[in-house]
Amino acid sequence: MATQFVPAAVRSALEILATERERTLTERDAFEAFRTHVTTIEPPEHRTSSAHGRQSAAQRTLVKQSHSDDRLRRVQDAYRESVMSMSHYEDEYDDSLAESLAEEFGPEVAGAVLTGDQFTRSLREQLLTASREACTRRTTFLTVLTRETESLQTAEETITALGSALETLDARSLESWSPVELADSYEQLLTAEDRCEELVSERQTTLHSHGLPGPMPIDSDLDLTEYLYQSLSVTHPVLADLADLADTLRGERQRVERAMQACETHLSHYSSP
Repeated sequence: MATQFVPAAVRSALEILATERERTLTERDAFEAFRTHVTTIEPPEHRTSSAHGRQSAAQRTLVKQSHSDDRLRRVQDAYRESVMSMSHYEDEYDDSLAESLAEEFGPEVAGAVLTGDQFTRSLREQLLTASREACTRRTTFLTVLTRETESLQTAEETITALGSALETLDARSLESWSPVELADSYEQLLTAEDRCEELVSERQTTLHSHGLPGPMPIDSDLDLTEYLYQSLSVTHPVLADLADLADTLRGERQRVERAMQACETHLSHYSSP
């Protein structure tokens, strides 16, 4: 049976990226839906009519609070029905309404929405601006995810192709190989090892120069690779698979080298007078 190398870490990382992309799309659409809903909520006009002028100050306050509270409740309901209703919300965030609003819009805006007594034009503009920025962050992050996905797909293909150097080392004992076969296999394995080193250097350059470029969708102390791959046992899946492949290639090359030495000894023994 031929030996086959599987870039397991990269494949797991690609699954994570696919899930992250789907969730990011959902979040962008949720914030856009929230923003659209907020645009339909009109702040009070603050115009004084003759009838309003005959009301007492207490009556005017009650009327204002009744209308304002209704508008603020509509904002809260819109947020629950859009952002907090996402299928992955509980697993990914599990924040309360207050926590989520503060995380996305800041504590001041969250406080105005939850405990304020008036839905002002200023508050609406703050909500519209912040929700638009939330959409923009996620749109930008989608570009990052696409770029990283393409990079890992290329890495998977390249690593798999390099691993094909192992497929010549089948179940047939190396003792039965000819010197030419052993030499060819040795060179193939050595070339694959060298290419692994080149790819490690290229990936490290990419990580150092870019740090996987792009803003995080949420505030985090983690860098982007740590954020994306924190559920894996490694934070650099390409480097991890390349290291595993290089170790495997090196071990097989050394095995072939021993077989070559044994073959030379055997030939030398029979060619001696």
